[in-house]
Amino acid sequence: MAARKSLGGAGLPPLADLFSTSDERALEAQTQERVMMLPVSELHDFPGHPFRVRDDEEMEKIHYRFQDDVMGRPEFGGIRVDV
Repeated sequence: MAARKSLGGAGLPPLADLFSTSDERALEAQTQERVMMLPVSELHDFPGHPFRVRDDEEMEKIHYRFQDDVMGRPEFGGIRVDV
């Protein structure tokens, strides 16, 4: 292995420390958090969750109220949708 050269006396790390090997990258990929796509069927409610979407009459009223109040107002970029 070549000698590690420092990038001067400015407190910079050695040049070799700036790069990783393929083994190091593979290990990091296994342990690092990442975004995953899940089917909706895999999502389940849990007790006490504050952001629930209920599929009931009250939620339907809220939907239509939003549609009437907000979507018809040009300042919100809405278009009047007649249902």
